[in-house]
Amino acid sequence: MLYRYEFFEGTSRDTVRDIELKNDLAAIEEGYRTAYEMVKDGVKTGFDKSSWSIQIFYDRNTLVGTIANSHQKRNRKS
Repeated sequence: MLYRYEFFEGTSRDTVRDIELKNDLAAIEEGYRTAYEMVKDGVKTGFDKSSWSIQIFYDRNTLVGTIANSHQKRNRKS
């Protein structure tokens, strides 16, 4: 299955298309992993990325889930 990830980074937006994953659960898990890495990288560089978010879509415009990076800071440990 092909997924699209929309990254909302402050006032900008970036799109990554055609990410092939097994199913919706795998797409969401990949989204959480990516959000965690983004926040972790921001902590290392002193740039707060906790206000950023990711939306995951399947089949053009079917929203699978939204991940707020702010949850990564509290819920995971390095």
